[in-house]
Amino acid sequence: MSLIHWMPENNTNIDFVDNQHRNIASLINELERALEGSLNTVETQRIIKKILNSAISHFAQEENLMEQHDVPDLQTHENEHYFFEDTVCAVEDALKANDISLAREKLLILSEWFVDHIREMDQESLQYVKN
Repeated sequence: MSLIHWMPENNTNIDFVDNQHRNIASLINELERALEGSLNTVETQRIIKKILNSAISHFAQEENLMEQHDVPDLQTHENEHYFFEDTVCAVEDALKANDISLAREKLLILSEWFVDHIREMDQESLQYVKN
């Protein structure tokens, strides 16, 4: 099962941003499959670290692009990114506590937030970059 099904409306039409978004979505789906299956803790931790590292890199590049184009309310956008990072850490904490149910719940929140963020905040903010 996949939590995130990539749809055309997820595209910002900025290639590097869309590629990074698809990569993060793929990693979230990979973690979901790991939680459904029997991947060991080391492998699950590897996926979580990849999600976090990919997101941190992506957010830095996206925020830099927005800053270069004077996108309004950048601080609110950055705060949204912190929410993503905190939620990834909450998934990791739940797994460390061996609470698979809570980890799945947090991962579902993360996946829904990610798609909503792209479709709403990113789409709106990146309009300033494209114009």
